[in-house]
Amino acid sequence: MKMTLSQMAAKVGKSERTVLRWINGEVEKVRLAARDLGNGMYEVDALDLQRLSKHEFSTSALDALERIEENQRAIITRLERIEAQLENRSTARHSERQIARAGPEQASSTEKPEPKPRPTPASGGSSEMPAHLVGWRKFARDHNIGESTVQKAIEAGRLTIIEGEWKVEKAIIKGALDAAGRAQFYKRFRANEHWQGCLECPHDID
Repeated sequence: MKMTLSQMAAKVGKSERTVLRWINGEVEKVRLAARDLGNGMYEVDALDLQRLSKHEFSTSALDALERIEENQRAIITRLERIEAQLENRSTARHSERQIARAGPEQASSTEKPEPKPRPTPASGGSSEMPAHLVGWRKFARDHNIGESTVQKAIEAGRLTIIEGEWKVEKAIIKGALDAAGRAQFYKRFRANEHWQGCLECPHDID
């Protein structure tokens, strides 16, 4: 049976995070047999799901832990927003000091914002994506992180991608993540409230 985490969670009356813990074997004596098919879909054992939907769990501690983690993710999100605001203010103050030091004659040239870091360019001109790369948009979808959120991180220089142009099936991919980029992605977004892990997480670099 093919189902999403949200569908399984609704079936057993638990959160998606709890169901994912069952799948990953993180809860003692509770295991849900499921295979990750990608794109948020799982092949799940219908009998296992039926058994869990009828079973009474003593999960008060687990539910409390989930509430703590949700609060933690919310705090991290707020801290990231504050960090971005402070960084913008620091950049603005730095530009103002540069203008003041340069004087009126050079003020116009110093008013231009500093260019943002460019993503790492890909070597060679192959039209086929190398096996060690994965399109950053697909990677974001696989982990349930919005493309706009990832795009902002790339534009701010907080996530490094490999630039290029590769044809994958009928799509043209112009940005990809290597092993280091995937590890960087995991560290930056794993605390996001929408995060969904995959079988290769935590994407450590050997």
